[in-house]
Amino acid sequence: MCKFWWYAGMSGTSMAAPVATGILALWLEAAPWLTQAQAKALAKNNAWTDSRTVQSGVNGSNTWGWGKIDAHEGMLALLATVNVDEQPEIGSTLVFPNPSRGIVNVLFGSTREAMVAEVYDARGALVHTQRMGTVTDGQYAQLDVTHLQKGMFVVRLVSVDGVSSTHRVMLIE
Repeated sequence: MCKFWWYAGMSGTSMAAPVATGILALWLEAAPWLTQAQAKALAKNNAWTDSRTVQSGVNGSNTWGWGKIDAHEGMLALLATVNVDEQPEIGSTLVFPNPSRGIVNVLFGSTREAMVAEVYDARGALVHTQRMGTVTDGQYAQLDVTHLQKGMFVVRLVSVDGVSSTHRVMLIE
């Protein structure tokens, strides 16, 4: 049986709106705190032009706006805004996989007593705490954050003696 598929070229807001909305949905999944103004700036700053997307002034053009949105570059720029320096003070502690689907592995690089994992969302709110007890050099532990919304989080590992290690983790579906 032979099937024929018909394709047609389409343009305009009927095609641009679903693409732009999909890109925005991806960005919001990574950063639920993103405001309308931030999203607009992200789209504007990560758009590119070619021979078909002529720029005209500071407001873009009536046809192309600021150009074609680069979803990947926008995501990289967005993730760079979560300004948390990773500080592995607890030996060479590793947190992986990153991105994660909710089960995060921690490989400790030194022995510490009464370890606690604190997870913060992008707004800085503490959203999860998990006691890990005494850990030894080379020990693995699992951090279960499957109940959290997808996005960017900060994992802070703290020992009873106040030594800590901070890591960024992105949760995906």
